[in-house]
Amino acid sequence: MNAFDLMRARRSCRSFQDRLLTDKDREELLGYVKEYSEAPYGGALGKAPIRFAYVEAPLTVWPVVGAREFLVAIAPKEYNRLSVVDVGRALQHIVHKATKMGLGTCWIGPGADHKSAIAALGERFDAEQDHIICFCAIGYASFLMPFFIRTIVGIVQRRRKPLSDLFFLGETLKQPLDTTSAPFDQLGRTYEVCQWAPSSFNAQPTRCAAIMDEAGETIVRFDFFATTASRYYAPVALGIWCTQWELGCEALGIQGHFEILSSEERGGAAQVVSVQERQAHYDISWLPNTPL
Repeated sequence: MNAFDLMRARRSCRSFQDRLLTDKDREELLGYVKEYSEAPYGGALGKAPIRFAYVEAPLTVWPVVGAREFLVAIAPKEYNRLSVVDVGRALQHIVHKATKMGLGTCWIGPGADHKSAIAALGERFDAEQDHIICFCAIGYASFLMPFFIRTIVGIVQRRRKPLSDLFFLGETLKQPLDTTSAPFDQLGRTYEVCQWAPSSFNAQPTRCAAIMDEAGETIVRFDFFATTASRYYAPVALGIWCTQWELGCEALGIQGHFEILSSEERGGAAQVVSVQERQAHYDISWLPNTPL
């Protein structure tokens, strides 16, 4: 299965088997946790450290049943938006690796009970310095699922906005991007895996704008925006998109990097623009190492 098929095949697992990971699988998973916590995948975007604490305990979560193993994403208590983006980006890399291992995963944001996690973490959590961003349940998927959860999942997981609502041409986010025409078609299924990226309640708060050179012939960068004022779930979702984007580009052999650009570096483009009756706030840009 190629990278695109793997990303598309991944689903939020809402029901887990009543058994723990094998020692082999747990060791491999925690190796990825260590790897992506240290950010060798391109470097953290924020300067504040993040970490993912492994917890073996029946934390209080919804709507998930049977989960007994979790990664708890922790960032500094002092708010740093880029660190929250880093949580989404790094944890999605771990989720991708877990999916490749054949494990079930589920991002849990609003349905996560922080008190149960803090109790399970014990001395690994400092209330004066730490802030829990989200959980990720990990384990072996079960085919048995309560009817009410199966109903909710059936509705939510199949609901996605069209690409024309997510990708745009130009920094004003007014013109939908024709992802099938040149030169944008070079990104292939990268658009698709971002479209199907997980987000809280599948709200899909991230938008992306392709920015061309002055001649309008080559792509110089893609700007990413959040369309809600959420301090946590929107930047986490944007970080997840960043991972889907870089994994897609990697699969296509397209090299690039993320940068946070000032308005001046973006040619005077506004940091906040209106799109679909919402305010879109600029967060980050992806620049190809050579124009596309």
